[in-house]
Amino acid sequence: MAAHTLIAYMGRCQESSCTMSDTRVKHLVATLAFFFAVIFISGIVMILASRVIRDASVFWALKQAVPSMILASFLAAAVSIFDRLKIPYVPVVERIPGAGSVFMLALLGVALFVFSALIKYASDGYFPNNNVYAEIPRARFFPYFFLTIFFTGVIQPVLEEVIFRGRIFPVARNVLGVVASIALVSMLFSLLHYSNLYSSFAFSIAMCILALRHGIRACMVAHIAYNIASILVDAF
Repeated sequence: MAAHTLIAYMGRCQESSCTMSDTRVKHLVATLAFFFAVIFISGIVMILASRVIRDASVFWALKQAVPSMILASFLAAAVSIFDRLKIPYVPVVERIPGAGSVFMLALLGVALFVFSALIKYASDGYFPNNNVYAEIPRARFFPYFFLTIFFTGVIQPVLEEVIFRGRIFPVARNVLGVVASIALVSMLFSLLHYSNLYSSFAFSIAMCILALRHGIRACMVAHIAYNIASILVDAF
């Protein structure tokens, strides 16, 4: 009788475990589908908006800022909506960095940029440089430069860290474990930055490890430093 009861109990536990596992997988699929649908839609809206304002008689700086504003708005709204969906996940432990730690994290971001540039050179035979500033009139250089610093250098990396390391990574870790979730998140992150595929993959691995050790705020600081270093190399 006791053996029969124990077997029945173990069967219920296995059934419950399978149900929980299936639910977590569904949560992961829903999370990936949601965020990448938002990114895809925001890309379409950015393209359409750029075409609409390209020949419009509006201030040139507004034309430059509109696509970045659209992307930032979509990503920020996506995070807000996702949090309201109540998809369960265990967030990474946050450790507020001090002034010295912020400096070291910024140095890490710059070092990762140098490492990424070396990977780019090894894979493609040249160092990354967009050369976008060469075509900009001198009078527009600094306004364009500071707009790029604000959106690409600060806003974009903050939102990317909130989404990839702050939301997708914890949900994936519930299903796949640490190593596989790092690989998945890094693959998705590199696909989003397909022009720098290998270096973006390596950078994402570093950010995932940093998130586990020090939290999302640390990733934001390093990512901001990385992007600003990239902008400075392109500009000067």
